[in-house]
Amino acid sequence: MRQKSPVALAPKAIVKGREEPTDLGEITVYGKAITGPTKETDDTVYTGTEVTREGIEIAGSKGAISVYNAADVVPGLSVERTDPYGLETEQANLRVRGVRGSMGSITVEGVPNWGGNPIGPRDYLYDTENLETIAVYKGAVPVDLGTGTGGRGGLIELRPSWPARQPGGTIGMGLGLYDYFRGYYRLDSGVLPFTGTSALLSYSYTNADKWKGPGTLGPRNNANLMLRQPAWGKDEVKAWLNFNDFEQNLYRYLSYEQTRDLDANYEKDYYARLTGRRDQDIYYYGNNRAALTNVDALAIAPVTIDRTYQLSFKPYISVEDSNIWEGSEAQGGAVSRRLRDFFRLGLISEVHAGFTPGDFSLQVVLGYLVEGSDLSVNTKNYDPSTADYLGWGNYGESEDIGMQHSPYLKFAANVFDLSVQAGLKYFYYTDPSSTGFRYNRQAERLDRDPGMDRESRSYDGVFPSFGAGYQFLPELNLYGSHGRNFVRPYSYQPLLKLYNQLPDRFEEADVTLNDMFEGYTMETSDNFDLGARLTTEWFALAPTLFFSLHRNLLTSVYDPRVELDYSQNVGKATGYGFELEANLFLGEVVKSSSIRPIHTSPMTRIWSSRATPSRPKITRWSIRRSGC
Repeated sequence: MRQKSPVALAPKAIVKGREEPTDLGEITVYGKAITGPTKETDDTVYTGTEVTREGIEIAGSKGAISVYNAADVVPGLSVERTDPYGLETEQANLRVRGVRGSMGSITVEGVPNWGGNPIGPRDYLYDTENLETIAVYKGAVPVDLGTGTGGRGGLIELRPSWPARQPGGTIGMGLGLYDYFRGYYRLDSGVLPFTGTSALLSYSYTNADKWKGPGTLGPRNNANLMLRQPAWGKDEVKAWLNFNDFEQNLYRYLSYEQTRDLDANYEKDYYARLTGRRDQDIYYYGNNRAALTNVDALAIAPVTIDRTYQLSFKPYISVEDSNIWEGSEAQGGAVSRRLRDFFRLGLISEVHAGFTPGDFSLQVVLGYLVEGSDLSVNTKNYDPSTADYLGWGNYGESEDIGMQHSPYLKFAANVFDLSVQAGLKYFYYTDPSSTGFRYNRQAERLDRDPGMDRESRSYDGVFPSFGAGYQFLPELNLYGSHGRNFVRPYSYQPLLKLYNQLPDRFEEADVTLNDMFEGYTMETSDNFDLGARLTTEWFALAPTLFFSLHRNLLTSVYDPRVELDYSQNVGKATGYGFELEANLFLGEVVKSSSIRPIHTSPMTRIWSSRATPSRPKITRWSIRRSGC
């Protein structure tokens, strides 16, 4: 959202001993908002908040590789990180109106990004320099955005900065404390002759030492390729390929008692050297590390039939190969190595229709998401002092792939100053059965264990959404919305680990692993928003009242049969509050002449400008600098 107002200035010049006015022409003042209202293309009600390019840059270095950090300027989001540069992965904590961030979703142009163990999106896969804006939906989530595992905590949509029409490039460098270094390089081909293709290639390298304890947070290597290709008629096909490879040493968690005395435990972390004692070497920093590799690709192919109807197809694929080593007290001290091997393949198909009879307009979207996923998570154990292999920890084999089906329908209409929209989504997920095994230490082999088998289960639900807004004044809009969100069952590994560690206790009570999963179901929430948006030449305000009801939350319960606590979906919660989003437009004066204006922000962009009637022309070559 950009506010602007022309202002004529007439500075004075000394001519022959007297002052005469000199007209320098029109000067435009740009007020740059860091957030603003947003909606999907076919929506009519602004139910989300968008972080602009300026808002993303305000996050500086810590927002360069973390979507959560880049979106942290939005009210209702609370990001807690261990590392000041946002480099630690899967050790951060995000809450959206009090709901854990892993219960939300991240999409790229509506295509879901998610994984398991832990469940939820991977916010560290992208260079945010490649994003034009970030849209955040905290209450009602548009039904036509890919859900992944669900969106009980809301949804974030990434909107890429697609290849430019003119050739150019960007170089960004960052230096900081703890040997922090970041280099970002982007090259735009512009429109190529004959084919009309536009391409973008970017690469970044990031590395830093941990601020406490031994080890590094990197190197992180990221590469991104985007394409725009004119196709049939005026339609344009877009493609996106993202590669991310990340290695890091982990930060050590503090116990509850240690957090009560932070002065004494402020720099407590893993040990720099091995001691030869297994119970101590589980805290060696080399035994607590992660190596994560992700490749994600998608395409967007629209097919315009006529002025009323358009088809859209979004095929996508996602691959993850990750290893996480963590010290464990099991077996008198061992290093558990989690092997995550994920593969997802999906397609989103949509039909768009638009009707405008008189003063009435109607948009209709009918879509279908289908996705197959093969998610393998197993663990191996190693001696923390010698790195000798100790055998398998948790091990299971899926009998099939998981399948997700999600048809949806959305209506959005405008009648004079009234805007309404309604959507309905059906979600169906089949969790495949799994064959269980237990490692036999004496024979050094895996043996079948029927007690650790899991049956196939299906989860489904219908999730409506509704929103309405009224434009009382050109500057004032009031709106209300309701949406039902969900997240599919998660946190499988803790049950597997508990059963694997105490098999005799479960067998004596005649309780199988499958019995424990009988208490798993989808978490759901109903979210209500009532808000206003007031926009003037100098400021914008967006107050919001919200209320939410959460059901079937995963909660620790006590099972008297085995005298143990473990999680089941039985919890409930209520959330409510008030948010105020505000932008103040102090303005930036840009003279329309041959001078070289400089826009200064946390990421500095320098450009050449020629005479234009309103805003400066920005060449594609730029220099950016950042640091801590």
